[in-house]
This record gives sequence, C-alpha cells and structure tokens, in this order.
Amino acid sequence: MSEILAVVPMAFMLSLSHCIAMCGGFVVAYSAKLNSKTKKLAFIYSFVYQISRVFAYAILGLIAGYFGYLFTITSKFMGYFHFFIGVFLVFIGYALIKRGEILKFLENDKIWSKFIAKPFRNLAAKDSLIAFGALGFLNGLIPCGLVYTFIAMAMLSGSVIKGVIIMTLFGISTLPSLLFLSFISNFLNSKFQKTMLFVSAIIVMAYGIYSMYGGFLAIK
Repeated sequence: MSEILAVVPMAFMLSLSHCIAMCGGFVVAYSAKLNSKTKKLAFIYSFVYQISRVFAYAILGLIAGYFGYLFTITSKFMGYFHFFIGVFLVFIGYALIKRGEILKFLENDKIWSKFIAKPFRNLAAKDSLIAFGALGFLNGLIPCGLVYTFIAMAMLSGSVIKGVIIMTLFGISTLPSLLFLSFISNFLNSKFQKTMLFVSAIIVMAYGIYSMYGGFLAIK
C-alpha cells in the first residue's frame, strides 16, 4: 500500500522537471498540428493522446506486476528481489540528480531509433484521431528513467492489480505538467524545477534504501 501512496506526489514533482524536458518536444509538436483545428477538436485529440500514453503505462504496470508476482514464491526469493530492485531505485535516483552519461545510458536512444522512431514518424504524418492515440501510446513506451522508477515500484508490489494502479496513477500524475506545458514552463523557473527534481530523486533513493532493508531482513 505504501508504494501506491508514494506514487502521486513523487510522480507530480518529477513531472515538473523531467517530463517537461523529456516529453515537452512531443507535446509542442502535436500541439502545432492542432492549431488548425477547433478548440473542441484540439482538446479531444490532446485528451486521446494523453489517455493513450497513460494506457501504455497501465500495460507496462500489468507486465511489471506479474513479473514481480513471480518472485513472491518464497520469502527469501522475494527478499533478494526487493534488495536488487532497491539497488536499482537508488541508482535511478542518483542518475536523475547527476544527469549526464548515467541517465543517457538508461534512456538509451538506440531503443528509440530502432523500435519506435519509424512508426512514430509514420503516425505523425497522419491527421486522424486513431493516429494521435497511437502516438500517445508510443510516447508511453519511450525509454525514460522516470518510467523505469515506477515500473520498479510496480514490480515491488508483487501484484498485477497494484502494478496497473501504480503505473496508471503515475501517468495521471504527469498529465498537469504536459497538458499545461507552456504555462508551467513560464511560471516555474529552472531553479524551482531543479529543486523539485532533487527532492523527488532523494525520495526515490530513500524508497530504494527502504526496499533494500526490507529485502535484507527477508533474506536473513
């Protein structure tokens, strides 16, 4: 239950910095395509795009939750799993703070260029509502340190249902920063965004240490 309660504030704070930098370009690009449409149609297209992105996260949560469930066979096995996922979360938190090569390695653009870039470009050339929905879904599959963080939390839940809930809440929590991108970018200065990123990354690392401790106790 604790991992579910931690999702919303952590995801929202991280979205104010990392999501704007990571997905802001996609939002600007599809917003430009919507300039010729009525406000009602533009809203519908944006809504479908973002809901499809959240749906992609929910699918990832389902997979992660099931994968985590497989490790709940014995308490000792689960302990090892929690310990190593905790190490991964600490690593992610550190990468979010330091940025640079570590985060670049995690957010590998080779995955993007090999599997996602071509279908993304093909869909971006189309103007249908279905194409926009598919673009949003692909956006949810882009390699991202922030997504990895919550996938790890979904795995730790050891439950398919909790995994879906965690990743869905994560997606919903990122909606405000992406739907109101231009306003937030102008209203929040870079110092504030960096502070939010730092605080959130520390929370991620603390959660990772907590998971490591719980895993260590289970192994003993």
